Amino acid sequence: MPGPESRNRTSGYGPLIRYILIQVPGILVLGAGLYMLLGWGWISRSTAAWVMVIWVAKDAALYPLYRPALQSGIRGQPVPTLEGARGRAHSDITDRGLVLVNGEFWRARSAADPIRNGTPIRVQSTQGRILTVTPDPGTRE
Repeated sequence: MPGPESRNRTSGYGPLIRYILIQVPGILVLGAGLYMLLGWGWISRSTAAWVMVIWVAKDAALYPLYRPALQSGIRGQPVPTLEGARGRAHSDITDRGLVLVNGEFWRARSAADPIRNGTPIRVQSTQGRILTVTPDPGTRE
């Protein structure tokens, strides 16, 4: 079962609910702007209503394009190909530390003994966004 750090906040919602939640701020800003324009007498009520209808229709028309990106699933999981990758410790690693693998910094923990800063490492496994690493004996410091 994935831990809380490997799930995003809206992963329990379906893609339609996520899309609606994303659209709410824009609709609120549009509504506030239309209300101000109505108050100043620059537009009529029917114009404001049509602008709001067109805005919501635009959001509905774009939903099919956004849906694949909003499908549920765990986001941000490290790629399984990181297992076996080589890198270098960027800090002392005991219970936790920082490593540089493939040009990216990752949180890491040592699989056994503590690892000193600058030591070449090899990724043994991933759990969420934390790599379990060991010193890499095949690489010189």
